[in-house]
Amino acid sequence: EIHYGETSEHLIHRQHTIEVEYDPGSTIEFDGEMYPLTQIHFHTPSEHQIAHQRYPVELHLVHRNESDELLVLGILFDVGSPNAFVERILADTPRDLGRIDLERHLDVSQLFPSEKHFYTYEGSLTTEPYTEGVRWLILAEHPTISPEQVVRLLVLEGGNARDVQPLNGRPVDGL
Repeated sequence: EIHYGETSEHLIHRQHTIEVEYDPGSTIEFDGEMYPLTQIHFHTPSEHQIAHQRYPVELHLVHRNESDELLVLGILFDVGSPNAFVERILADTPRDLGRIDLERHLDVSQLFPSEKHFYTYEGSLTTEPYTEGVRWLILAEHPTISPEQVVRLLVLEGGNARDVQPLNGRPVDGL
């Protein structure tokens, strides 16, 4: 079960990503465990594939439970119409590296369709130290992002995606 709400804009322009720290209160309940949402960030291009297709952008929603276990929900974007949620982040992100805190609000739940289907597997972080034991949920439906928004993300972040990794026998389930 997903329970996301609004957050104030806590935007951090890091060297290789744009991150939004999420205010407390938004959670995912998965297999009886509650995972609070801590932050979101982008990768260009996607770090996951569906049916051998890589997407131009992937958004990671990072959750950490009381036992310090990670659950990351990935949203893959198709090229198409501009995305209002992404546009707000692009418009408000500092051009130079650093952080800005704004009173404006974001709500990541805007990106989700009414019917949600996911792929799930046990994997690792996609950035160093590549720690194993991360529960991944990948949204099967894909919001759109405009070609211009993809370019703007690339200018701000550079290509920051890890190469797609082999499954190495890991089962991928559909929910």
